[in-house]
Amino acid sequence: MWPWVMPETQLYIVSCRKDELSLGTLVLFRRDNGFGLHRVVALLNEGVMTQGDAHACPDALVPFSDVVGRVRGVVLGRIVWKDAPEWLVLLTQRAAFLAAPRLRTSMRTLRAIVVRLRKRVFRPC
Repeated sequence: MWPWVMPETQLYIVSCRKDELSLGTLVLFRRDNGFGLHRVVALLNEGVMTQGDAHACPDALVPFSDVVGRVRGVVLGRIVWKDAPEWLVLLTQRAAFLAAPRLRTSMRTLRAIVVRLRKRVFRPC
């Protein structure tokens, strides 16, 4: 979930029912090889479609039975910040939806520049 959730960030996760999920909610779900934490991009009768903020495409359908819970807050040192004001949650979700495509484009451009620089600097003799 980078850049909105940085590595080593501790999250406060609570179990939830499917009627408590909405677009933009961060959910923890089971995968074949462990767990995933992505944002809900579509609610369907069979489950939810999720997508990481830095990913270009949504994940496969996640059945409601595989959803472990939703992110309710962030642990900041000894403080657990939970139940953020609704306006702040909505603002953050909208910002993530709007910024993610631009961020992906910027990251691709940056990678291309790094590759070009490496070719120039590290030419084989």
